[in-house]
Amino acid sequence: MTLVLNKIMVILGTPVLAFIFVSCATLSIPTFDNAYVNQNVEQIRSLTHRADLIFVGTVTKVNPSPRKVSGRVKYTQNVNYRVDKVLKGFYSHAEIDIEHVLVANSRHLGPGNELDQAVFSTGNKLIVMAVRRDQLFYEDVNENFGTIPYSPQNETALIFAM
Repeated sequence: MTLVLNKIMVILGTPVLAFIFVSCATLSIPTFDNAYVNQNVEQIRSLTHRADLIFVGTVTKVNPSPRKVSGRVKYTQNVNYRVDKVLKGFYSHAEIDIEHVLVANSRHLGPGNELDQAVFSTGNKLIVMAVRRDQLFYEDVNENFGTIPYSPQNETALIFAM
């Protein structure tokens, strides 16, 4: 390593090398635009590794909720998305259905044991992390962080977390 640094110093000169080190030291790590999400970056990083598919999508339809939360039986609510951009994995269709698991006290559970309408409304743009459940179905990777509201800042932070 020292030999490499010495060669770089000879080629670039000491002032240029010092500038590079200072510049690198001042680079900031991209953050999400939500403090709660930022506090859970390690969990999100783990979820990005587990996800088969990560995409930016626009909600086109929210199917009715069974109005029950998972316990001994898993309850889900399906959401249809227009796939705007794939960030991880391969998906060639224009739309996708994602089963979102309904879990008590989760971040995305709204009143009436259904997905929070503030997040899951037609026209909302979201970043979705999903696992392939079988040949036909995808399921969100996590009830709290499997879906994040889209913003360029969130997209950058998620890509950096991968």
